[in-house]
Amino acid sequence: PDEARRLIAFRPEGLNESRVYTIAMLIMDTGLRIDECLNLHKPDVDLDNLLITVLKGKGRKQRIIPFSIP
Repeated sequence: PDEARRLIAFRPEGLNESRVYTIAMLIMDTGLRIDECLNLHKPDVDLDNLLITVLKGKGRKQRIIPFSIP
């Protein structure tokens, strides 16, 4: 819990830190696997309904995952 609080409080500087921070927050919020995060495309993210569609997940099954707004 302490490490999670420190990660959430972290403020990225620069593009690379922002990318890593965004992926880390997405993984913490949704429970996605790293390869699932890296294979996401814009059409997979539904901002209106706060849903992410994972097409190439475990077992090659499609699944829909909700996410939250910070």
